[in-house]
Amino acid sequence: MIKILHTGDWHLGHKLSGYPRYDEYDHFFVQLRDIIRDKSPDLMVISGDIFEDLIPDATTIDLFERALCSFFKVSKKLVIAIISGNHDNGDFLESLCIRQNQQRLWVCGKIHVRDNRYDVTSHVLTIHSRKIGTIGHLVLLPFGVEDDYPRLAGSPSDVTPSQQFFSTLKEHLDQLQNNQVPTIVVAHGIYGSKINKATHECDQVPSAVNLLQPSYLALGHLHRIKYGPNNLYAYCGSPYPVNPSENLTHYALWVEVNPSQPAPTIQPIQLTTKRQFVFFPEKPANPTDVLNKIADAGNQLPDYYGLRVLKPSTKKEMLLFKTKLRELAQRYPVRICSITWFRDDKTEVEEFTVAQMTCGSNHSSTSGTSHLHVIRHYLHRIVEAQQLLVDHYTNAMMEIPPLCKKWQRSKLSCDVTTPLQDKLCATITGKMADISSEIANLQKQITSDSFQLEKALLGKYGILDSDESNLRQLPHFVAIYDAF
Repeated sequence: MIKILHTGDWHLGHKLSGYPRYDEYDHFFVQLRDIIRDKSPDLMVISGDIFEDLIPDATTIDLFERALCSFFKVSKKLVIAIISGNHDNGDFLESLCIRQNQQRLWVCGKIHVRDNRYDVTSHVLTIHSRKIGTIGHLVLLPFGVEDDYPRLAGSPSDVTPSQQFFSTLKEHLDQLQNNQVPTIVVAHGIYGSKINKATHECDQVPSAVNLLQPSYLALGHLHRIKYGPNNLYAYCGSPYPVNPSENLTHYALWVEVNPSQPAPTIQPIQLTTKRQFVFFPEKPANPTDVLNKIADAGNQLPDYYGLRVLKPSTKKEMLLFKTKLRELAQRYPVRICSITWFRDDKTEVEEFTVAQMTCGSNHSSTSGTSHLHVIRHYLHRIVEAQQLLVDHYTNAMMEIPPLCKKWQRSKLSCDVTTPLQDKLCATITGKMADISSEIANLQKQITSDSFQLEKALLGKYGILDSDESNLRQLPHFVAIYDAF
């Protein structure tokens, strides 16, 4: 039997209406650490969306790293497996976790390829127990659409890269498989649902995952818990509300998979949240009364609030109310997220944010260090990819023209197509296809990395939009690039 703690959709770095949530993350991490200490799982899986942004701030990264250390500290046998979600930067997540230098931490942020083969060993982990030996196989499937699965050079055109990847994964598992141990698959996305307006194709877990015949499919993406038939799959939900509509009970899942039992057993472990989303006051009141109630409560308003306000008759009164509300929000630790205006049995919801005063500059220096780390990372990758592009073009110019000349000579010497000509033609076509595929993959990587680099530069140097002309005017960009 394998004991699993299933969590995910942490969205670290998320700000609710502009309010930082670092103390809420700490509150959750303490609960998770206590669960690990008390229940001693063999495995903790984090099923994607670790961070809210592609490039999290340094304080968020520090909280994450310290949390991982605390989990390993209370359990000497714990293995932690992490996949990237649609909010995560897979490359950054992998590089961040490498810094942990922890053999019991496994991270999979993207589909791995090595020597023109899918590197399935980066996606499959065999879990061992000192007393029993092998107790299970773990498959890590990072979030990705079809374009995120690299096409291998020379692969059949009628087979999609994702189909080829899952077939390779299945073959690898068949070689490893011991029928007495379960296979746990971790994925991020919508599983088994038809595509509709709410479920986009890019959110789908590939149906080919069924080839792996998982004993338990640990899913992330939905922010509420949901179980599949016979508990064969489950969504763990988020550990705290990511937006006001998620004002519900949050859980981590305790899962036990026993190969002698027909289905896993799942026990939801309720988590407490440091703050709730509360409507205030209980009944709609006029703007002056609402302001007075907030002032009277003072420091006794620790939660997130949606205000219920009787709508004034003029826009001037509304603006005056919101101006005074911002002054109160600066004076007291009240976290106002929305205003619901009531008038003549009609309601109108307006988001209210004081992000400009809560984002703060307290962490600006450490955040700069984080962004520089990412900038260096992607500059290295882009320079390496560009060099590989040059190498491929050079190899193409060295290999293909002599073959073409040889084919032309054989063509001139004989009017009838010969087996030699056919072989030469196939060789040329194959080499050109291989090189084209490699070049396309590198160009795709450069485009993706350039986007991530731009995001890092924007975060570091505070440009408000991603206009390329603004980016190229940065003196820092040229200086950093030249350093490499």
